[in-house]
Amino acid sequence: MDVSVIIVSYNTCDLTLRSIESVYQFTKDVAFEIIVVDNDSKDQTVSKVKEQFPDVILIESKTNEGFGRANNRGAAIAKGEFVLLLNSDAFLTSNALWEFCQYMRKHVQVGVVGGELSTGRDFETVSYGNLPSLLEYFSYLGFKRLYKSYFDTKLASGIVNKTPEEKEVGYVNGADMFIRKSVFDRVGGFDKDFFLYFEETELSYRIKKAGYSSRIIPWVTIIHLVSFYREKDADFNFNKHRIYSQSRFMYFKKCNGLITAYLVNCIMAFIYLLQGITHKNKRNAVKKAFISFTAHA
Repeated sequence: MDVSVIIVSYNTCDLTLRSIESVYQFTKDVAFEIIVVDNDSKDQTVSKVKEQFPDVILIESKTNEGFGRANNRGAAIAKGEFVLLLNSDAFLTSNALWEFCQYMRKHVQVGVVGGELSTGRDFETVSYGNLPSLLEYFSYLGFKRLYKSYFDTKLASGIVNKTPEEKEVGYVNGADMFIRKSVFDRVGGFDKDFFLYFEETELSYRIKKAGYSSRIIPWVTIIHLVSFYREKDADFNFNKHRIYSQSRFMYFKKCNGLITAYLVNCIMAFIYLLQGITHKNKRNAVKKAFISFTAHA
């Protein structure tokens, strides 16, 4: 078996079916299996997958386990030499599995590879980034204007600009992480402490420590519909920001130490408070500041 495609679903019936269909439609000359891990969806995901794709391996969770833990369940039974972690709102547009396999077999020290993500709409989404750092968050205080080029290429943990050639990156967006199964197993898979956000970043940190790199190959394009970074103020979700801030704190605590985690919290709280001075919706800015300052893991 060449590739195990793992799709985690949670109340995304139509998107999940479209994602599965795209794998069957575009994959050629690759032996693959599809594993869907459903996080206790209340829609028709489970019944529709069984009905329309009887060959898909379906794992039915009794609770919503989050992204990382659900992928771990899929990886535990995966038979492929590689695993493709494909979001339920992500769709192949070409024979990506074959391209990824060929690239990984030629570059044995690459642990993770991903393609360029596109929303298919009029805005971009994050395909990759540098591993988050204290200097990156310090730069958000306004200092990044002094070294914009360096910040954009060496510090930014979310990069939306397209790259014209393959290159090493800090992490690949979890929407299309193509990972050596042996490397995934060696580092222990996703950290179960993360429910959502930063789990692929923390995994990439451990993969890099194990001596493997992450790379982007821009000639593979994958559609990814949803982007956290496009949230508008009117769409502010307290619970989502709480989970995001807690996961950010957890990442820095695990990878850079407790002091750094608290410093990042303080920086983000200060930034949101500054935004609240001139922001039309001061209430949301204050809420974000409160969440950032009090987030912990």
